[in-house]
Amino acid sequence: MIEFKEFEESWGSRGGFDITPMLDMIFILLIFFLLTAGVTRPVVPVDLPESAAAENPEDQSAVVSINEKMELFLNGDPVGFDQLETQLSTLYSGSLEQSVFIEADESVDFGFVVRVMDLCKKSGAPGVSFLVEQGEASD
Repeated sequence: MIEFKEFEESWGSRGGFDITPMLDMIFILLIFFLLTAGVTRPVVPVDLPESAAAENPEDQSAVVSINEKMELFLNGDPVGFDQLETQLSTLYSGSLEQSVFIEADESVDFGFVVRVMDLCKKSGAPGVSFLVEQGEASD
């Protein structure tokens, strides 16, 4: 006589799809994107002036960006002119020896850049430097 196995017995023992490798790949990709998303800092679109003596700092603690609309950003996050001093003061309340880096668009008024530089110095930053693009200086 022919014997029939019940559906629950056959499904649990041999049937169905093995999704373990697919879940492993999903978790690996998730971990990869979570780790790489935290490493990058937001980029503010700024047209930097060129300088022949430009150096790229390796370890930047704070970057103040000024775009062509004269909007301020601290490490990629928008910040108001009044809030910049308090945020930099809390950042430099410890014993950091790194300077603040200012990257300003070429079209920004120089007086505004000087006001931001004074604000950075008042907040307790040990030094203020400017970020520029490597290139040939124009006469």
